[in-house]
Amino acid sequence: MRVCKIITFFFFFFVLQPYFAKPKSLPEETIEFFQKFKKKGIFTKLTAGVVTPTKVLWSYFDNTAQDELFRVASVTKMFTAMAVMRAIEEGKLDLSWQLDELYPDLNLEPPELYGNRITIRDLLSHRSGIPDLRFYKKPEWIEYPAFPFRIPRPIYPTKVHYRYANQNFRILGKILEKVYHKPLKEIVTEKVMQPIGAKHFGFYDRYSGAFGLELSFQALKAFAQTLLNEGENPFTGDVLVESDTLERMLEPQHKNDAAPSALYCGLGWRVKTRDHQVVTFFHIGGANTVAAWIQVFPVSKTAVFYLANPPKYENGTMSFLSAMQKKLSDLALYFTEQPKNLHDFTPTVYDDKVEQALIGEYEEVRTKEILKIFRKKDTLYFQEAEKKPVRMVKFGYRLFANAISYDRYEFYYDGETVTNIASPYGFYERLPNEKISMSNNH
Repeated sequence: MRVCKIITFFFFFFVLQPYFAKPKSLPEETIEFFQKFKKKGIFTKLTAGVVTPTKVLWSYFDNTAQDELFRVASVTKMFTAMAVMRAIEEGKLDLSWQLDELYPDLNLEPPELYGNRITIRDLLSHRSGIPDLRFYKKPEWIEYPAFPFRIPRPIYPTKVHYRYANQNFRILGKILEKVYHKPLKEIVTEKVMQPIGAKHFGFYDRYSGAFGLELSFQALKAFAQTLLNEGENPFTGDVLVESDTLERMLEPQHKNDAAPSALYCGLGWRVKTRDHQVVTFFHIGGANTVAAWIQVFPVSKTAVFYLANPPKYENGTMSFLSAMQKKLSDLALYFTEQPKNLHDFTPTVYDDKVEQALIGEYEEVRTKEILKIFRKKDTLYFQEAEKKPVRMVKFGYRLFANAISYDRYEFYYDGETVTNIASPYGFYERLPNEKISMSNNH
């Protein structure tokens, strides 16, 4: 009898008890998730927060504190962008000003790329034509005495395609110094940090308009809450930017961004829309020892952010960070008791008519290499130069991706045909009709 009782006890405790255990809350699950990846060596320090304009709904500190500084890499760009918009409000700059108006002897734009002139708007929205050096490895460098850095010559026409580039914001940093006649550190401190009420921040040696800022939990929280409050510090009433300026920063900057549900770059911020309404705007900073993120959700009046120090910024790290971004977004809705799908985003992708219009041959403007797009059975493939054909994946309204590497290719559709394509490595124009092979088989 006693043996039966013991067996019954163990059966209940080890087999049935988990079914009756109280389920973990989302905050508890999130903490377990963080700790799991810490054990894997993804980070040694991590802080994260979920806020409304006036409250901290949830915060997390692992081996760190509110005032500890973390390098934030490209999140620096958002503080530069806000300083630029302050300069525009004060009449010191204008979005339409051309770079050669400020630096008459700086000639960046190659004449074979339409001859469009780079403006402040183009730099902010990453449509200057300057390549992303994470991908493009053979730049033509331009030395310019006014800048303590080299600039890669544009490989895309200005205004035509989005392509992320650090040099856009390094140039903006120098422009701010030119119009304010003071170092960028002082400008950002006065025009951004003071209005938002940031107390713990810093600048490391290589500080520029593109990277080099150091932020604490307190500083990033203050920034997020001011953005949520339409540009006004909710505790002091100090104004970072006017509400209509912030709205302008989130507007589409190109016809390619005009889809009902789109992911695009506004004036600095990356933006996601649903039915032409802004769901979220955000920016990331990442490198070895650096992981930073800020994301604002106007639809739920919440914002999330994190700061961490991953030893290496590699695939495992990026997978963790992507999952963490989703968990923080879910926490924001959990604490405010809003619908779980409120932050969901599915981009509008191009339709069959546009897909058919992609088929053809394109020539890279500088190297004359050929990119071919063709249909094999029911699937589109593209082939660059003599490389193997790769399946195309619809990625957005005017965007497809390499199915293997997920490199992204933005194209321009004029209503009848696709006239050009920008890859991470070059700019391709459609060849004249008589040279195009429109066969459905390759």
